[in-house]
Amino acid sequence: MKSNSPPSFAQKSRLMQHLRSLFLRLAIALPAFTLISLPGIANMPFLTDKEDTVMDFLMEAFQASPPPGTAVPLAFIDIDDRTYRIWDDPLQIPRDKLLNLIQFAVAAEARIIYVDVELSRPSCDATADRKLIEYITNYRSAHLPPLILPQGIRHGLDETESPSLRPSFLDDALNQPNSRVLRSSALFDLDDADGVLRRWRIFEKIGDTDEGILPSTQLLVYRLLRDSVHAPQIV
Repeated sequence: MKSNSPPSFAQKSRLMQHLRSLFLRLAIALPAFTLISLPGIANMPFLTDKEDTVMDFLMEAFQASPPPGTAVPLAFIDIDDRTYRIWDDPLQIPRDKLLNLIQFAVAAEARIIYVDVELSRPSCDATADRKLIEYITNYRSAHLPPLILPQGIRHGLDETESPSLRPSFLDDALNQPNSRVLRSSALFDLDDADGVLRRWRIFEKIGDTDEGILPSTQLLVYRLLRDSVHAPQIV
């Protein structure tokens, strides 16, 4: 049978030592955690360098790990150098070939399509441009997957001028009611020390009002996959 005798003095002493040690660690850790959570402290170079080193190591260590069962599969359609040479090295992505790739992704029943191509200026092929405009204009059926295009941003010439959307030859097509075409920001920050891309910008503030928010591509895709709704648009 177990003894129900009260704890000895030595046991009480060890317990008090453990409690004092725990409280001391909490007294140090909690204020430190609060400090490093503040943006001004968390972004200090001596802390971000350590964080980057740890994250780089973890990403390299787990880069070959199989994705979890809940991961959404991705498919990349790469316009590589060989393809570009076959296309006779055009100055811009040919709009007719780009349209074919978009239609291919739609036919493959992709959940979301992101076109990582700069489309602010028309190409030298007016016919191909017109067909792309017509396709984007009529891209409104509810069964179509969201089609995301990167939105160019024009930054102010000085601190008093707010960023604005860069005009595009597709603007009228993009502003159609019930359009399934969305715009996002593809801006990112390169590390000054080694030039490595580690941080994407979550959103861009456009104009002088709080309603002018352009989400990043990552944030927009996350919301579409999570909520199956349209992302906020620039007002």
